[in-house]
Amino acid sequence: MADLGAMRSTHQPTMGVASSEALAQFAKGLAPTEIPAYGTSLPEIIARSAPWRDWLEGAVLAGHVPHLEGIEIAVRGADAFTWEQIEESKEHGALGDAIGWTHTADHYRVLIMLLERLLIKLEQENARLHRHDLEHMKHGHRAVNEIEAVAADARAALSRSRLVTLSFDHCIPDS
Repeated sequence: MADLGAMRSTHQPTMGVASSEALAQFAKGLAPTEIPAYGTSLPEIIARSAPWRDWLEGAVLAGHVPHLEGIEIAVRGADAFTWEQIEESKEHGALGDAIGWTHTADHYRVLIMLLERLLIKLEQENARLHRHDLEHMKHGHRAVNEIEAVAADARAALSRSRLVTLSFDHCIPDS
């Protein structure tokens, strides 16, 4: 491994140590020895992951969490990369490779299922917080909070329904 010298970053971790450590169990692309220590600088993480594309996992595991907009653009970038690979494979007559790249859809299903599970948790908490201490609120506020709680419950139920559908879809073997 190359000497990284005195690489410094002014970016401090945005996630706490306990949360960062808890995520290590999901680090599928990294060996345990490749998981950076909490607070490792972003430049160091990127340098250590070259030439591979697992720097984002390393950054998050070290406590550097991007904004959701950054995650959205990263997913869009991964999709653009996938399509580049499909087109390149087709241009070279490697249809088997192109078909292989289309199986990225399975990774998308896994992401969607994760997001649905996270949505359920957030909507349940939303409902719980809107119902918290309703008896001490004025009548008008109580009604608004109950409406918000019912709406959150409905959104959670919809996510549960989509999750069930996705779990069936995810179990269908490739044909």
